[in-house]
Formats: sequence, C-alpha cells, structure tokens
Amino acid sequence: MRLGDLPEWYRLGAMCSRCRHLGWLDRQRIERRFGKNRFVVTMEPLLRCTSCDNRYDNDFKIAKMRR
Repeated sequence: MRLGDLPEWYRLGAMCSRCRHLGWLDRQRIERRFGKNRFVVTMEPLLRCTSCDNRYDNDFKIAKMRR
C-alpha cells in the first residue's frame, strides 16, 4: 500500500517490536518528505521507537480515526 492510497480518515502509526510502544505519526509530514507514491513497508527500516530507541523489526499500524 502506498501513502497516497490511504484514505484521509485513516491514521498511520508505528509499533515497537521490543517494548510494544505505539505512536501515531504525522501523515502529511511523511507524505511531504517521501512522496505519496512511496510504499509504506519500504519505510519500516527507518522507524525508531521514541521510548526505547529500538530500530529493528518495528511495524507500521493503520487505523481508522474516531469520528
């Protein structure tokens, strides 16, 4: 799935594989930096946990926003 394929009412987050911390990301900022045609999974190696600084095996999470 590409960044531009996500409907605007969906959130993009990341989960740490070590401490299970879940953080929500600024989609517009990511789209400006990497472009809307970038595949989400290609950015997983760039993720770093803000709680424990883990950089390995972190995953993106996609969720529908509450109304």
